[in-house]
Amino acid sequence: MDDAVVYLVPLGRNRYELYSEPPDEDEPEPAPDAGFFRKQLERVRVAWRAAVHAARHGERSTGRIARLRDWAVSKIAESIAEQRTLWLLRKIDAAELTYPADLSEASATTLTRELLAHARRHHGIWRESPTPGRGGQTCPGDFRAAVAAAPAGAR
Repeated sequence: MDDAVVYLVPLGRNRYELYSEPPDEDEPEPAPDAGFFRKQLERVRVAWRAAVHAARHGERSTGRIARLRDWAVSKIAESIAEQRTLWLLRKIDAAELTYPADLSEASATTLTRELLAHARRHHGIWRESPTPGRGGQTCPGDFRAAVAAAPAGAR
C-alpha cells in the first residue's frame, strides 16, 4: 500500500484525534452468479450505510428506542472510523501527518505519538492473539508508522 495522509483533527480544547480517509476501493456489486454469502454480505453493507446515513442525516427520531438506535449506530460508525486509521497505519511504512496551523511540528508529532501509544495500550490484547487474514501473524507491538509531519497549509 502507498503512503497515506493522516489528519490530526482538533475535537475541542486540547483534544485531538487521528483521522484518515477511507480507501477509494469501492467493491463492485456482486455478479448475478455470485454466491449466496457474497450477495448477503453486500445486502448487509448497503443496509448499514443506509442506517448510518439515516442516523446522522435523517429526520429527528421521536421515540426513545429510535433515538437510542440512532445514537448506537452513530457511535458504532464513529468507532469504525477511528479503527480505520489504526488499520491503515498497520499496513504502511510511512504516513504524512497533516495538522492544524496553530500547532508546531514538534507539538503535532508529540500529540500523534501519544495518541498512537494510547491506542497501542488500549488495543494491547490484540498484540498477543493472531490476526485473521494476516497469515497467523500477531499484531505488531508498534504500529510501524513512521509519521512524517507536514503542516495543514503545506498541501
